Amino acid sequence: MEMNPMTNKADATALYDAAMRGDTETLQGLLRSDTLLLRKLPLSSFTETPLHTSVLAGHLDFSRALLRHEPRMAMEVDASNCTPLHLASAAGHVELVRALLDTAGGGSDACLVRDVDGRIPLHLAAMRGRNDVVRELVGARPESVLVKLYDGETVLHLCVKCGHLEALKVLVEMMVSSGGKRDVIESIFRSGDEGGNAILHAAAMFKQVHTTSYLVSLPSMGAAVNSLNGFGSTALDCLELCPKDFNSLRIRDLLVEAGGKRAKEMTAASTDRLPPQINLVY
Repeated sequence: MEMNPMTNKADATALYDAAMRGDTETLQGLLRSDTLLLRKLPLSSFTETPLHTSVLAGHLDFSRALLRHEPRMAMEVDASNCTPLHLASAAGHVELVRALLDTAGGGSDACLVRDVDGRIPLHLAAMRGRNDVVRELVGARPESVLVKLYDGETVLHLCVKCGHLEALKVLVEMMVSSGGKRDVIESIFRSGDEGGNAILHAAAMFKQVHTTSYLVSLPSMGAAVNSLNGFGSTALDCLELCPKDFNSLRIRDLLVEAGGKRAKEMTAASTDRLPPQINLVY
């Protein structure tokens, strides 16, 4: 009997409806009728897989069933170039994230896939403060912490800008506990966005008192407290440009207590250390 390589539209529609409901019985029935149904889906007009639909709806059992039958689906992307792991990470579905990461054939590879905006799953989890998901993703692929957005922002920048201090703490603690060298961690703290702003610059400009307090307390922050952005400004300089209020005054005290300086103070200090100039007579 000749096998029809095309997907039956009614079966495909029934499959996506089942994914929306989390109906595993319907899934099994469809696969009994056509064992290659999942393999034929790329030939259909749908822009995402049933796994995307199931994950977005939060159906763990249905998603696991799909992954058992077609593990390669974990790496498929939708119209926004999002894998199912992007969706699960953004939504904070920890068990779904684990199921996707444990998929045979390299499920953790999805950790490094960028969506159309250049974001990997870790970026989405950090932006929404999904702390448990952050732990799972970094545990699976520690190098994902080093992946920057197209504008140069790190995942640490996203934590600061989105106001998720606990997610920031999780990331820093995992970098330290994994044996990251102090100079490497300090270089990450110094890393700037497209304007050269490091995470301490961002914390100061967004007037985040608790985040600033946490960052300056870290031994790995070190000399990064006075790192310069693309305009030659320190975090203290950036703060001085912001409207004054209670938070800005508190942050100023925190920065100064940690050794923070204005850029012009650093220049003056460097000049003072230069040897006296000798006037030669010819």
